[in-house]
Amino acid sequence: MSTLASLIGSGAGVVAIVVALIIGKLLRYFPGFLREWVERGVIVLMYAGGSAVAVTELGSWARWLIEHVADIDGGLGGAIPQTALVIVSLVLIVAVIVSLVWEPNAGTGVTAAVLPLILGLVTGGFIHQLYVATVTPGQDLASALTRLIGG
Repeated sequence: MSTLASLIGSGAGVVAIVVALIIGKLLRYFPGFLREWVERGVIVLMYAGGSAVAVTELGSWARWLIEHVADIDGGLGGAIPQTALVIVSLVLIVAVIVSLVWEPNAGTGVTAAVLPLILGLVTGGFIHQLYVATVTPGQDLASALTRLIGG
């Protein structure tokens, strides 16, 4: 029963991601000055949805799949794979922040949606602390959105 409950809990994140995708498709109807702010909202909503998915059973399955695919070529536990994971995480964090602050683009929302899952793969340090600090508020935001639209 806990697996079913956790999958249903993933629904908040999935709903947030779907709502953000729909808003992203409707961007052309917003006036130019408002479009940038809506794009920023889409990025934040996608990260919130990804955060909600990353901490539930669906995120656990995705993490399991990533780790087992990586085990084919030596796994993520070694120094080189962890270093590569940290570098990729840093690049993606910077890309999302730059897009959020200076060049908003709703397309960055997809990167923001998978970012919590990638950050969760890092075993320690600043990146893992960033993951822990941002996942809970993101999950709360996605749950609030689900309640708001009647879910």
